[in-house]
Amino acid sequence: MRFSLESAFCPTLAVLAALITFITIAECGRAGINLEVSSNFDPNGRPSGQVINCSVDTAAADLDKVATLEVFGPRPYGIGNGLEELARLDIWSKSPELADELEGSDVSVDGDVSSSPPYLTLTWRLPTLAARHAYKCVVNGYDRDGKAASVSTTVQVDPANGGCCHKMDAVQTTLSSLSDMVGDVFNMTEDVSSKVSSLGSRFEDVEASCSNVDGQVTTQLQSLTTQFEEIKSQINQKISSDVQTLTGNLKEIEDRLKSFEQDMRSRFVMLGIDRARFDVSGIYQGRLYLVSKTQEAFNIARANEYCKQSGGYLVELDDTPEYQFVFNLVNKIRGANSFWTGANDIDREGHFVFYNSKKPLPTLTWSGGQPDGLRDEDCMEIRLNFGGLNDWLCNQVGKYVCEVPL
Repeated sequence: MRFSLESAFCPTLAVLAALITFITIAECGRAGINLEVSSNFDPNGRPSGQVINCSVDTAAADLDKVATLEVFGPRPYGIGNGLEELARLDIWSKSPELADELEGSDVSVDGDVSSSPPYLTLTWRLPTLAARHAYKCVVNGYDRDGKAASVSTTVQVDPANGGCCHKMDAVQTTLSSLSDMVGDVFNMTEDVSSKVSSLGSRFEDVEASCSNVDGQVTTQLQSLTTQFEEIKSQINQKISSDVQTLTGNLKEIEDRLKSFEQDMRSRFVMLGIDRARFDVSGIYQGRLYLVSKTQEAFNIARANEYCKQSGGYLVELDDTPEYQFVFNLVNKIRGANSFWTGANDIDREGHFVFYNSKKPLPTLTWSGGQPDGLRDEDCMEIRLNFGGLNDWLCNQVGKYVCEVPL
């Protein structure tokens, strides 16, 4: 029994223990200015946001009065590692303001230039960025001589692995409990072996003294047999109960590992996206959506190849909820009126199929009067000024949308 349990559990314990990772929180202070970047996590250990806090010790920074606080860093939708203004706070408005592009997004801001110390805090309710990036805090004001003065600091932030860490901490706790249970089973087995050995000795004693007392020996043997069967029954019940418990715990570990594997796969996909070419959506139904940053004359084969280089293909709108998600995405990003999809009727007029999979286009609601059946309008776009789907010439200028499965 000892050999089979160790063979089953010890390799699993060793492998899972090797998967544990650690989270780092970036923090930097310079010339009286302090910039802290930390990650938040949901109850399942997944990254749920990032907090950027800038504060200034006016005495250490040799400032008599603070006029403005500004925070710079990367923005949503894959704008990249460039330092662009995210929020500012000044003594005239007194209320912190987000950059125009962040208004209405999952970013909130708080701050007070007259508090001690003055501070400006952004809470970003999005998964932590997958690539290495930076944040910068700039403080402008006046020194003790009334002259204009400025101090700043920058912090580099590595990709967060907090979701993995939190999940594997839970796995490690469960494994520790399993290890204790396995130890209890081992101890019980040793105790049973001792009892069985003792019973064997008693059988030998009875056999040595029963040559003339067959009836007494028979009675003792029956009693011993009954005791032995009772002990065996108790052992079997205990082992059966423990095995059921162990099976349930192993199922929980398996579920956690599958979730961990999905998170890791998502991170690897994010790292492969060309963020210089595409803006990136949040996750929807296990997929990401990429929107080209610049307008160009549409070429369906070339656009699909660019999508493949980032792990996807020209978007395939499988149902109305997916279409509505993509429409809201491009309507928020804008920068163009036309956003090309993978649907087309190039091969057969009026029979729209997706370029990558060749599957037929499902029933969707088009813009009024569309498709209008003109022979050369062979590609399907999302036209913002129409408020929906439209068939149009395949070589016209616009942006295009990719779909990346996770």
